[in-house]
Amino acid sequence: DSLWICAGAIAGAALGSKVAFWAQYSDYIYAHRFEPAVLLGGKTIVGGLLGGLLGVELAKRLRGIHRSTGDTFVFPLIAGMLIGRLGCLFGGIEDNTYGNPTDLPWAVVYADGIPRHPAPLYEALFLVVVWIVIARCRDRLTVPGDAFRLFMTSYLIFRFAADFQKPPHYPTRTLLESTMPAGHLYFGMLTGIQLCCLAGLAYYARDFARIGRELTLATMRSMTSAADADAVATTSVAEIQGKGTLSPANSTALEAALQDLALRFVVVGSTHTP
Repeated sequence: DSLWICAGAIAGAALGSKVAFWAQYSDYIYAHRFEPAVLLGGKTIVGGLLGGLLGVELAKRLRGIHRSTGDTFVFPLIAGMLIGRLGCLFGGIEDNTYGNPTDLPWAVVYADGIPRHPAPLYEALFLVVVWIVIARCRDRLTVPGDAFRLFMTSYLIFRFAADFQKPPHYPTRTLLESTMPAGHLYFGMLTGIQLCCLAGLAYYARDFARIGRELTLATMRSMTSAADADAVATTSVAEIQGKGTLSPANSTALEAALQDLALRFVVVGSTHTP
């Protein structure tokens, strides 16, 4: 079964990364539609993620596998994407992952001499945040596969928004940019990758709302539990202090108060554990 799942992920990711690339640069692809090197040369991570998802789901359906398998891939995917984006940052403008021109102080300057948004760095920092959030929230996710769903929805939302700071969302192209494929804007406002992000978010819409509710409730329970524990500790300390100084005469009262404190913590913990 694991071999089928891996095969589905690899095949789906390979095909999906190409389809999303074709959608992103549809005009360029159409102009070179009879050139295999062009058709097979490009790829996108968004298409790879969505294609891999569909490939795994198809493989599981063919093998009759009903358990969720996505959580296993979350942290290896984030690590691989993080390393890849750092490579994009140092790859220069020829890597075609650069951002639009900007005058912000943290802009990076590539071979064309124009300060630009460090788009790969933005994504790398986002992936670090996603890693931390999922690692902290993993125990609060009650449904198998929710860690992968949280990763996918978060990343797709980020990419949809972040790609507005990338070409072709800019009115002019430099001389160096003119030598590279130009992205196509559908409806005059969205790229092919952004449309793929919307498709993925539509697929996960119901799960995303459910996960949000569960995390919110789990966080509220945790905060309530902490508040109750603080209240118990404050009350018990006051009771102990009310007994006087810790002398042999009141040692029995102190022991009883400590036992009462331990009992209250047990009760609070059992009441608020999700």
